[in-house]
Amino acid sequence: MKYAEFNIDNKIVEFHNTMIGFEKIIINDQTVSKKYSFSGVTHQLPFKDCYLESKYVQFGNRKIALTLIKDGNIIDEKTIATNTKQRIFWMMIGVLSGIVTYRFLNYIVQFAN
Repeated sequence: MKYAEFNIDNKIVEFHNTMIGFEKIIINDQTVSKKYSFSGVTHQLPFKDCYLESKYVQFGNRKIALTLIKDGNIIDEKTIATNTKQRIFWMMIGVLSGIVTYRFLNYIVQFAN
């Protein structure tokens, strides 16, 4: 899912992210970087000393902070709320992992007695 778009050197830089944390940077319809991230990652762009940083605020308002940096200077910053489907997906993962952990530990305690 496309979250943000930046313009640098007359080129369109797009930031895409999936529900499970795979990030992709596309410049003019060509993928230039693919990385997995749980809390944020730095993508090197094919421009001299230029990169895009992503950082996730996972608790509370769940946002993605994107920073485009060139020659050590911040060119652009964007903060985007994560998709509602993505929030629900991770909430369900948390609930299901809690239920599975509870049942597993309950089974171990009953088996030990």
